[in-house]
Amino acid sequence: MSEDQVVASLRENVPSPVEPETKPELPPPEGTPASATAGVQLDDMMHYKLFEYFGQQYRTTDEQGKERIAFIYNAVAQQIGTNDYSFVVAQLHNLESMLGTSHAENRLYRVYEWIRLDGMRRKISVEMDAVAG
Repeated sequence: MSEDQVVASLRENVPSPVEPETKPELPPPEGTPASATAGVQLDDMMHYKLFEYFGQQYRTTDEQGKERIAFIYNAVAQQIGTNDYSFVVAQLHNLESMLGTSHAENRLYRVYEWIRLDGMRRKISVEMDAVAG
């Protein structure tokens, strides 16, 4: 067997390259916090400053509080169109003044719930408009 024949027989045995299968990107499941899907990833210092803004003590083990802070920050940043801390805090202050929660107990929870419910209201309004025509 000549060298060319050996090369030709080996080429026949080599499998053709297989294209990797690409899976379509699926939307996140219901109930996934906004911070997990998009927006600014807050570091410990940002969490500390925002917890301080809401008058709460920052604890690194408070995952629920950190998720709420990230949700609030990303929702406000998306609404005003910038991730700048000073603009986001100014908008939070305006929101709290409007809601009357500036000196209330559990400000973090109240602002979180209002923003979450407002987002749901907006989605329902869009769906109702789509159904109406």
